[in-house]
Amino acid sequence: MKNKVIIILMIVCCMGCAQQKPIESLPYDGVPEASYPKTTWISHALEVNLFPMEYYMQVTDTIELQVNREEDLHIYLDQDFKVDGVRIQNQNIVFERNDKQIRIAKEHIPHKDIQLSIDYHGLFPKDPEALWMFKMIDEDAAHCFFEGMWYPMPMDIYKIDTTNIDIKKIKGTVAITMPKEWVSLSNGELAEEVIEGQERKQTWRIEEEIIGFSFAAGPYAVNRIASERIDTELYLLEERPDAVKDAQTWVEPLIKYYESFIGHPYPFSRFTVVEVSDTFSGGHGDASFISIGQSNWHRPIIMKWMYAHEISHQWFPHQLYGKDEGAFWFLEGMANYLALKATEALEGPEERDFLIQYYKKIYIASATLVDEKPIIDIKITDSDFLRNIVYHKGGLAFYALEKKIGENAMKQVLYESIDEYGKNGITLKEFQQVAEKISNTNLDDFFDLWLYQIGMPEE
Repeated sequence: MKNKVIIILMIVCCMGCAQQKPIESLPYDGVPEASYPKTTWISHALEVNLFPMEYYMQVTDTIELQVNREEDLHIYLDQDFKVDGVRIQNQNIVFERNDKQIRIAKEHIPHKDIQLSIDYHGLFPKDPEALWMFKMIDEDAAHCFFEGMWYPMPMDIYKIDTTNIDIKKIKGTVAITMPKEWVSLSNGELAEEVIEGQERKQTWRIEEEIIGFSFAAGPYAVNRIASERIDTELYLLEERPDAVKDAQTWVEPLIKYYESFIGHPYPFSRFTVVEVSDTFSGGHGDASFISIGQSNWHRPIIMKWMYAHEISHQWFPHQLYGKDEGAFWFLEGMANYLALKATEALEGPEERDFLIQYYKKIYIASATLVDEKPIIDIKITDSDFLRNIVYHKGGLAFYALEKKIGENAMKQVLYESIDEYGKNGITLKEFQQVAEKISNTNLDDFFDLWLYQIGMPEE
């Protein structure tokens, strides 16, 4: 086995920063959630530099914000990172630090509209609550996925609990410097490429507001597949002829089906599938691309389901995301439901029924191995067994809702939910109200049975 070469990940303000002596932080104990003033997040600019040293981050990150100058400003940054300095409008300021927060006193905030730069360094988070970050950096490739967020973030958005993030859609840029033999992928469009010496730098501009950023980089072979609806790119770490064939078979039909069933077009101008290291063994649906771990690519049945599940995330959450306690169900239960519907449409009722039985078996096995919780009480940071309940029982809950109100009504529910709530997200109560309005049916008992009780309801 090769010795791992270590890589520094640098996130740097694209606008540059003054080289001033950093100011030491002062400790503090944090404040109650209710004390966090509201902020308006405008944009995020970063550069990622990959060097063969350590699994280590040296970061300068700039966020454009509108703040309430009558209150202190609180920023979430994981305790595994040491803060070296904080600047507003490029001027060093005093800040205070506890395990997960940075506090900036209101007297140091000169304007309502500010550019906030934070210098920090450290290892990737080890805290189990940091499941929102999936990452790997070594000599062979790199990837980093953020679950529905730009990072770091104001505390009024983070709300202490990583399972209750008040998601905000913003724009940004991601610039990645890497070995010349590598290529990168991030959200948005490739705006610029510069090759100097042994380095290649690619800048991705994200002009459509999205709910978080991710990137991958490595010695990828890029395969382009032209199609009628939208061209697809495959970023592969190994030569995989079957992967190209599978993408030709599934990507365009799935996108067309979801556009027809949901009633809203595919929301981005490009679509990419990227192979990543098995340090991330599953799949991940980001804005305009999906990522799939290496071990899945030779398993056609799993790949078929992953395409269906992850492509559906281009609509949920990237056109509509859930808020409050129903967010996890709305994210992953919805994706499993849509994968079920796509399987039915593209492969027939027998394959659909096979998938239904598979969902039930995974749910039963998972619920048997843990103290089962209702779907509504399961968080993204819970064990895989509890999370499986949200995915599989949750997918069947959406399917049961369709059976109760009818397929045409369900399609209208999805269409109107995006149409009415797509900008700011939807709560569980709001989703229920849309379903009740369209179906003219009281659904209190249905939602209580499927989401607030344990066990699999009888059909």
